Formats: sequence, structure tokens, C-alpha cells
Amino acid sequence: MTTNPYWSIVTRRSADYTAALLSPGAPPTAGLPVLLAHAEEFGLARTVHVAQMCLLVIVDPDARPHTRTAAGTVDLDKLVPPTADALTVLDTAGVLSRAFQLSPAEAMADVEQQIAATGRARSAVQAVLDAAPNGLPGRQRALDALWELHDDPRAVCSVLALTAAAMRAVLPVPA
Repeated sequence: MTTNPYWSIVTRRSADYTAALLSPGAPPTAGLPVLLAHAEEFGLARTVHVAQMCLLVIVDPDARPHTRTAAGTVDLDKLVPPTADALTVLDTAGVLSRAFQLSPAEAMADVEQQIAATGRARSAVQAVLDAAPNGLPGRQRALDALWELHDDPRAVCSVLALTAAAMRAVLPVPA
């Protein structure tokens, strides 16, 4: 049996990403250099492979019982509650408007697009977590769910952010 060397790279990067993200005192962005290296080598869309590995190998087995559904799968909403309240949206739009010299309407549209992309990403991440207990067929379904977002950079970035938050929820960062 021949193995594809790409998946060895994904495995190594997933380990490096996890080590960076969960090192003592690390900010939530600590693993970004690992993801950027993967994106530079293989493209942004392929960073979801690192996310998938982390979700299947870390989040699923390490999630506590109270974060699981009655069927035993991880419930993303219990790990990373969906929070996009109006004040947060307006604050974010204000920051974007000032930082990128966007009109308030442009900034608000940008934030609304990101919220929609995050919704798509949440669905895909939940599909990965739902597929986790199903072995090899589940891994293929997980790949398919994430790959559906490959041409949506906002959703890919949201997958990465949700994965980081889920990892930190199941394996808290030491102080």
C-alpha cells in the first residue's frame, strides 16, 4: 500500500498547530504561522485538511460528555456558542470602516457576509463532528463537508477559527 505524502504533511502540521495553539499563555492566533505555511504551499482551501485532522483527532475524542448530543456526537454549539449580537456586528463594522477606509454601509455589508460565511462554516464543522464516530466512511464525509467550502475564503477562515475555538474548549490552554 502506498501512502500519499501530503497526508503526512497534514499530520505534522496538525501536531505543530496544536502545539502552538495550546502552549502555555498562547493567544487564540498562536497557530496561524503553521496554517499560513500550509496555505502558501498548498493553497488556502487545503488548510481545512489541518482543521479536519484536529477536529477528528483532538476535539472529538477529548470532548466532555456534557458537550455531546444524545447520539454521542460533539455539539459544536456547546463548545463554541454562536454569538453574533447586534452590538458586536456594529463594533466590528466600525473597526473595519476606520481601518480600511470603507463607508459604514460597505463595512456593514462586509460584516454581514462574514456572519453568513461563519454560518456555512459552522454547518460544515458540525458535519465533521457528526461524521467522526463513523470510521473511514466518516472521514470521507468529513472531507466532503469541508471541501464544499473550498472556494469561499471567508468560510475557510471561519472553519479555522471555529476549529481553534473548539480545540481550546476541549483542551484549555495552560496559564
